[in-house]
Amino acid sequence: MNLERLIPALSWLRNYRSSYFYFDLISGINLGVSMIPKAMAYALVAGLPPIYGLYASFVAPLMAILFGSNRLLFTGPVGVMTVLVYTSLSPIAEPGSGEYVMLAATLSLMVGVIILLIALLRLTFILNIISHAAVIGFVNAAALIITATQLKYIFGVHVEKEEYIVMMFVNIVEKLPETNMLVLGLSVVAFLSMTLIHKRYPKVPETLLVLTALTLVVYFGGLEEKGVEVVGSLPSGLPEPALPLGDFSRIGALLVAAIVISIVGMTETYSISKIVAYNTKQKVDFGQEFIGQGLANIATAFFKGYPVCGSFSGTSVNWSSGARTGVSIIIFSVLTLLSITVLTPLFTYLPKFMLAVIVIMAVMKLFKPQQLLHIYRINRYDGAVAFTTFAVSLLLKPDDGIAVGVVLALALYVWRTMHTKVHVVTKDRETGYFISSPDANPSCSQILILKPEGPWIYVNAEHMRDEVLRMVEKYEGVRVVVLDMAAVYYLDTSGVDALKDLSEELGNRNIKLMMIHVDEEIVDAMEKEKFAEAVEIHNTKKEAISSAFKYLNRKVCDACEANVFRECRDRHSDS
Repeated sequence: MNLERLIPALSWLRNYRSSYFYFDLISGINLGVSMIPKAMAYALVAGLPPIYGLYASFVAPLMAILFGSNRLLFTGPVGVMTVLVYTSLSPIAEPGSGEYVMLAATLSLMVGVIILLIALLRLTFILNIISHAAVIGFVNAAALIITATQLKYIFGVHVEKEEYIVMMFVNIVEKLPETNMLVLGLSVVAFLSMTLIHKRYPKVPETLLVLTALTLVVYFGGLEEKGVEVVGSLPSGLPEPALPLGDFSRIGALLVAAIVISIVGMTETYSISKIVAYNTKQKVDFGQEFIGQGLANIATAFFKGYPVCGSFSGTSVNWSSGARTGVSIIIFSVLTLLSITVLTPLFTYLPKFMLAVIVIMAVMKLFKPQQLLHIYRINRYDGAVAFTTFAVSLLLKPDDGIAVGVVLALALYVWRTMHTKVHVVTKDRETGYFISSPDANPSCSQILILKPEGPWIYVNAEHMRDEVLRMVEKYEGVRVVVLDMAAVYYLDTSGVDALKDLSEELGNRNIKLMMIHVDEEIVDAMEKEKFAEAVEIHNTKKEAISSAFKYLNRKVCDACEANVFRECRDRHSDS
C-alpha cells in the first residue's frame, strides 16, 4: 500500500519549503494563545477538570492533520460537542468524578470507531439525514445551553446539577440573591476588556492578555479567600495511554449518544472543510478526512480526552494567521504538550469565571436567532424544523432536539411527497416559451400538458393519478393529456399501477395519454410491468404535439383562432 495514501501528511511534508515555516510558526503560536485557554474552558462545559481539555487538544489535532486530507483544519474540543457530552453523561455519573472521566473517554472511543467505520464503509451519505434547518436550530440552542452551564461561575454561586437546561436557569435565578459581587464585577471587567481590546486592537491576543492580568489580580489580591473559585492544582504530564473500557454495561447506555455525537461532529467537520476548500482551492478527500477524525477521537480516548471534531474557530485562527501547511497544527500540539508537562503550575490560580467568560464570548457568536426567521421566510417547512429543534433542545436535551429535528424533517419530506403538485404547462403568448404553474390555464382546449413535480411512488401514486383526473375534469373538452416527466426521477411499482389506472380511465373517456422527457430507468420500469406499449412516449413537446393532432376534434380546431402551435397555423393556412 502507498504510505502517502495511508498517511496523507507525508505528501505535503515531503514537499515542505523553508519559506513556509515562518507563517506556520506564527499560526501555531496564535493557535496556542487562543485555543489552549478555550480547551480548558470547554472541558468545564463538558463536566471535566480543565486539564482534560488539554489532553484532547494535544493528541486530536496531531492525529487529524496526519491522517486527514485538509492541511488547515484544526481539530479539537468544540462547544457543540462538549454540551452533548455533558447532557449525555451527567445523568449517568457525577461530573468531574473518576467514573465520569472514564465514561467521557469511552464515549470518545465509541465516536472514533463509529466515524472510522462510516468512512471506511463509505456510508457518509447518512450525514444527509440531518437537515440544514435542524443544524441551525440545534446550534442556536446549544449556544444558550452552554451559556447556561457557565452562569454559575459568572455569578459566583453554587447550583445543583440539573439534567434539563430550563431547570438550570431556574436554579440560577433562585440563587441570584447569593451572587458574589466581586466575582460578578471581575466577570464584567473581563467581558468589557476583551471586547474593547478586540475592537480597538484586533491583532492583540486579548484572551491571553486579560486572562493573564486577572489571574495575577486573583493571586496577588488573595481573592480565592473571598470566594473567587480557581482551577487549582492540576496533574503534570501526560496520562499513561490506556484503553478506556470500564463498566461494559454502560456502553449500551452510551451508544445512542455516541451515534448522535458522531453525526454532529462529522457534519460540523464537513461544513468547515468545505468552507476552507472553497476559499483556498484545496482539494479535500472527505472519506480520508473522516478517517483522520475517527483516529483523532480514538487516540484522544487513550489519553482520557473526550469527543472532538473540526473546530470552526480554531480553523479560522489558523487560516487567517497565514498557515501554509499542517506544520502549524504540529506546532500547536507541541505548545499544548509543554502546557501539560511544564506550565501546569501557572494554571493553579486561573479563575473559573475567566474560563466561563471565554466560553460565553465564543459560543454567543453562534447564537443567531435571525437565522431561524430567515429560514422560515424562505421555506416554512424548514422553518418549522429549525424552530422545533431549537425549542426541544432547550426544553429537553440537545440530543433529543436533534432526534426530533431529524424525524420532523423526514416526516415533512414524506408529507410533501404525498402531496406532490402537478403543474399545468402552458405556452406564453408573448415570449412563445412554455411555462408551468399550478394556477395556469392550458393554451389549447384539447391538449392538456401536465408536469408532475417529484417521484411517483407508493406514498403519492394515487394522489398524482387523482390530480391528473381532477384537472382533466376541470378543463372540459380535453382529448390528449401529455405528461412531462422531466421532474419524475423515480417510479416504483405503485407508481406504474397508478399510471395504468390513469391510462385506462382516460381511455374510457376517449382521451389519449402521452409522455415526454421520460428517464430511461422509468421506461425500464414501465416495460417490466408491460405498460410502456400502452402510452405514446416522445422525446420532446414538439413531437408529442404533432402526434396529438390526429386525436383532436377537427371541428373544434376549425373554430379555434388561438393558433397556439405551429400545427394550428399550418392547418388554418391549408384550409
